[in-house]
Amino acid sequence: MREAEDLGAQALETAANRVAGDESSSQTKVDLSGLTWLERIPKIQNPTEVRALNISDTNIGDLAELAVFANLHTLIMKRTSSKDLAPIRRLHKLKTLDLSDSPISDLSFLEGLRSLRSLNLDRTFAYKLGPKPKKVIVV
Repeated sequence: MREAEDLGAQALETAANRVAGDESSSQTKVDLSGLTWLERIPKIQNPTEVRALNISDTNIGDLAELAVFANLHTLIMKRTSSKDLAPIRRLHKLKTLDLSDSPISDLSFLEGLRSLRSLNLDRTFAYKLGPKPKKVIVV
């Protein structure tokens, strides 16, 4: 059992360090995709330097840890089990979001993401974009 835990910790450390770009690059990418046993976002050194995060094909359910990625521009979450996407609304610099093949339906968390330029909702159940306005005034 201890050996399995050690192997899991090693795999996580390796995945968390799968960083693309050289030392002088401000475009740091962290790829945790394919770690199906991963249930939470691990602590990553210098999270404010991360510009792209891929958590596709993981079992991450709680996205509260996303708050530390203040400068995130790209978030890829294909085939994840996350249903409460509210923490994404705090990622004000987010430009690209891929939620394809995920069990989401409520998109109200998108409100306030003014920098968002690309949104992939292929094969989702997304239908609720947010609250309806109480009154519409046409001038």
